[in-house]
Amino acid sequence: MAEHLSFSVRGFTVEFHIYVTVSGSDQKVRQLEPFFRRLPDAHLAVMYPIFVMDKKPGGRAGGGTWPPGLVRSQVMGAGHARNTGIPDADVDSMVVARGRGMIGLSKDRWERPIARLPFTVFHEVGHCVDIALGLVPSGANDADFAGMETNRCGAGNMVTRRAVEAYARLMCSPNAIYHTLPARETAASANQRLSNVLRRSPAFRTVPATWQPR
Repeated sequence: MAEHLSFSVRGFTVEFHIYVTVSGSDQKVRQLEPFFRRLPDAHLAVMYPIFVMDKKPGGRAGGGTWPPGLVRSQVMGAGHARNTGIPDADVDSMVVARGRGMIGLSKDRWERPIARLPFTVFHEVGHCVDIALGLVPSGANDADFAGMETNRCGAGNMVTRRAVEAYARLMCSPNAIYHTLPARETAASANQRLSNVLRRSPAFRTVPATWQPR
């Protein structure tokens, strides 16, 4: 039996649809809520519903984010439904019929302790924001995202991978955004640089200058 949980953040609803049996799922959702409260309204407005599934549609573990135009072909269908454990009718009514994309997390990711889970969730949230609004500033390159690892996501080009991971860490650990500290750079300057480059992206164009991920 699927578990449908949600909460409201400044009038925006964040949805979790859980199709696996994991003890304490309701507690995990409550523990994630404060992180979503850090998001700017512009990002909450484009948030896809989050589905916790057995495995990704292709049968692998991990997370995935599918834009509206790809949900029907990449998530629905008998073979995909067997892997995810989500009936096509549910995806159709809660995602496709509403013209939305979706975020998916496999059971093994959802079972992670709360110390690690926010980074997992917000990596996919970063993909969602990037798809809808764009997280890479015009002309940005690898040097702008120095200090970010690139092996944490298999989708998109290197700069986009770094931007998505930087976004996740900005929301989850704003005082330690980088993975590795570049030579001749302090922790404070690296964090400020990464935050600044994200703030130049289209996704932050309408975000007030006073916004901080508190």
